[in-house]
Amino acid sequence: MQRIPLLFILIATLVACEKTAEQEAPQIPLCDIHSGLCEGRLDDGTVVRFDITPKPVKALEALQFSVYVDGVSDAKVSVDLAMPAMYMGENKVALVPTGDGNYSGKGSVVKCTSGDRLWDAAVTIERAGKPSTIHFRFETAP
Repeated sequence: MQRIPLLFILIATLVACEKTAEQEAPQIPLCDIHSGLCEGRLDDGTVVRFDITPKPVKALEALQFSVYVDGVSDAKVSVDLAMPAMYMGENKVALVPTGDGNYSGKGSVVKCTSGDRLWDAAVTIERAGKPSTIHFRFETAP
């Protein structure tokens, strides 16, 4: 009888890191987060810079997430972290304004037993109730 709960726990753990077709993300260029910050543009042309420290960025460590939004200091900013091809649970970091378009918050990324290290950071910038999202794809260090 005790084997059934243990088997269930093992299967549930493995399924949490299992790749599924529904979770395939669109092609997003890889950002070399270990070399410095990454930059992109929202649909309206607003420049967004994304950074994580300390470097190298490693799973299961306390991390500082920073976002700079050119000319925007009145937004609600968050970073939603997900593995592109594996569901790892919800991992959202709320950022607070630190002045001059800079936003910062603390969080971490988890480690998948499959060894996959590819992450997608969906940075959402909300102004006047209208959200805009930009994606940054990065890998954690081994």
